[in-house]
Amino acid sequence: TVALPRIAIAGGLLHAGCLWVLNTLDRSAILTNALGLAFVLDVDELIFKTLAPRRIVALQDHLEPLSLPVKSDDESCWAKLMRHRTVHKAIFVLAYLTFLMVTIVRGLYTRVDQAIAILCSGNQNFVV
Repeated sequence: TVALPRIAIAGGLLHAGCLWVLNTLDRSAILTNALGLAFVLDVDELIFKTLAPRRIVALQDHLEPLSLPVKSDDESCWAKLMRHRTVHKAIFVLAYLTFLMVTIVRGLYTRVDQAIAILCSGNQNFVV
């Protein structure tokens, strides 16, 4: 029951953050916007580490991850997938960025090319 809202929030942040970074035209601002997005994604952990009592933070840092139950001698399919979840996240983010580039940014470049064609066409021999 908690997983669905977390997935929805993460998906919304992914979409908004990717659009925000992709719509940046200046190269130096891309780095600033990417750092801002990283801050937004990590701010909850920063707040917890700052405001939570030291004992709770230390207790959480020393917690062992829960092991997934294995149905037989072989690892379950879910356990195999969870072992490589960082790779899966990276692949998903790259695929999503590619999708956004193809659908949104390509349209923006088409509009810019049209504007250049309109503004730079016609009689250009106006210098006296």
